[in-house]
Amino acid sequence: MASFDNPTSLAVTGRGTCTQQQGTLQTQDAYVSLGDSTWRNYTASFRARSIDTANNVQIWAGFRAYNRNDRYIVALRGGRQNNLYLSRLGYMGTDEFLALRTLDFHPEPNKWYNIRIAVCDNRIRVYLNDEDLPRIDVVDKNSRLAPAGSVTLGGGWLKTEYTDVVVKPFSVYDGRDGASGECGRKGG
Repeated sequence: MASFDNPTSLAVTGRGTCTQQQGTLQTQDAYVSLGDSTWRNYTASFRARSIDTANNVQIWAGFRAYNRNDRYIVALRGGRQNNLYLSRLGYMGTDEFLALRTLDFHPEPNKWYNIRIAVCDNRIRVYLNDEDLPRIDVVDKNSRLAPAGSVTLGGGWLKTEYTDVVVKPFSVYDGRDGASGECGRKGG
């Protein structure tokens, strides 16, 4: 679990700002990487909100971030878009759009949203606000292009705050006992 109570050295990417205080990470035009490049199958959960007066929400995060060019990104977007977005960024034209889900509500600035990402092998699930069913549930046939990496928070153009970050590894089915392992279940 990441805590932003005590300022520590952050791995920041981008020319914007990333600050931490009182248990909250605030980003704008930059993102922070947590963990390491060997993480493969895990759930990442956090609470986030956009701080904005223009009635927009842009909450960006990522996973399996090997480097700036090779990673997955997910976004909760509100205002003109009102959707949940997922894609894989890749070096030399291997970017791929994976999902866009229209929301049945209008995300509001300054309101906290719970987001949970479950990634196991080539399956990706994104949950919103502690819902039982994922808003996004896809299989990336090209997941070998981003097989492992850290979690990222930030990257959007609006000031966004993150807190209560938890990353948990999945156990993976090894084929020996007939069980499906955690990867086959709800997603952590």
